[in-house]
Amino acid sequence: MSRVTEQIYKELRDSEFEMLNEKTLEVVKAAIFWPNFEGRPNKWNQTAVTFNLAVSDAVAEDLEKMGFRVRKNNIDDETVLRFVNIKVNMKSQQPPLIKLLTESKGKKSARILDDEEKIKVLDSVDIEEASCVINLYESRAVPGKVTGYLKKLVVVQNPKSTFNGRYDDWEKSNFEGENDEE
Repeated sequence: MSRVTEQIYKELRDSEFEMLNEKTLEVVKAAIFWPNFEGRPNKWNQTAVTFNLAVSDAVAEDLEKMGFRVRKNNIDDETVLRFVNIKVNMKSQQPPLIKLLTESKGKKSARILDDEEKIKVLDSVDIEEASCVINLYESRAVPGKVTGYLKKLVVVQNPKSTFNGRYDDWEKSNFEGENDEE
């Protein structure tokens, strides 16, 4: 089993799933992976903003009964990773609430990521913990097909910085010929 898969399983073991009603799933300590918050084109040139959510066997079974497409990745002969793709629609009438929590040098901060440009940062954040609320939407065009849309996401960024913060206090200086734009 790869290191990434081991991490996903570790997170999945701690995940707590609760159906708030027939169309809303809440996941505390969610195992999210392969994020595409930037909306990079995939191999079919689709640019949807999405992420994958690992689900337990019981939740996968319930979602499949509802008409959700649960994907499976066979890790080995005995281990199957079950996950669903979750869409993020920032252009809807009620866009999702996305909050990024960070801590640096003992100072905690919260940022609301409320547009497509801001949520791109989640593709590169080292996520310590995430919790989300997913709306389950049945397609009018294809009855019986259920899709998950993000309603709320809270991400806690891993506070460990590179080199344990050894160089965080150094002031940035501009050398001659360097560009100020960042």
